[in-house]
Amino acid sequence: MVLVMTHKTTRRRVLMGVGASTTIGVAGCLGGSTGAGGGNGSSGGPNGSGGNSSGGTQQSGGGPLTADGSSTVYPITSNGASVWNSNPPADDEEYWGPGQYGFDTNKRMADFFAGIYGFEASGGSQPPFSVNVGLSHSGTGIEKLMNEQVDIGDSSAPVKEELPERKSYENFTDHVVGVDGQPVVVSKPIYDAGVTKLTGKQLKAIYKGEITDWQNVEGYSGSSKEIQVICRAEGSGTDTAFRANLFGSSDAPIKCDSRIGQNGRV
Repeated sequence: MVLVMTHKTTRRRVLMGVGASTTIGVAGCLGGSTGAGGGNGSSGGPNGSGGNSSGGTQQSGGGPLTADGSSTVYPITSNGASVWNSNPPADDEEYWGPGQYGFDTNKRMADFFAGIYGFEASGGSQPPFSVNVGLSHSGTGIEKLMNEQVDIGDSSAPVKEELPERKSYENFTDHVVGVDGQPVVVSKPIYDAGVTKLTGKQLKAIYKGEITDWQNVEGYSGSSKEIQVICRAEGSGTDTAFRANLFGSSDAPIKCDSRIGQNGRV
């Protein structure tokens, strides 16, 4: 799971030091979103704040920091946004507690990190600027990042794998925030017929179309049955990462009988 940013240095460098507190490790982002960031604000968090924090105080940092992209990165970034937007006080050991991280301060979390970069605290629970996270796909998030519609592109794969045809990646920085697990699942009848595990070698042969019948898979004890391969939609971060992890290249051709647009439907 990767957060992708460009190298335009602005106020949004403030989140660089948050790391463990919000799971958003941001080093350099776009100057300011030209759009709304493509999506709903995140929900949940300590005070139920997700998008723009409510309250009467004007945010000192201007517009919100925006992110959009991968559905597998979304739970991490949306949770981080919720914590940031709630701006927990120093005595909140669950969501902040600066002493746990070696910081000597009595400031609220967002106020502390934003203050390092010159942003003034609001004097209340509202952060100096809010964080909004949208939900779409890895490719969509990176495209919006390149179009300066968002500050952060959430991606299931590094930018080099998402944009393999690009000549230069100097304007992008990948920040790994988690490991995207990719389980390979067989149907219950196939499992009951003896296929309780698959090796990497077998998977490669199946996805190359070299093995097309379950009778050619070790352990299978049933009758002849054609293998039906279900994949994620082309262009999705999950599809890109799967090819890169299995074949060593995000461009590796694979055989799919059907492609599904959402992980949950797969």
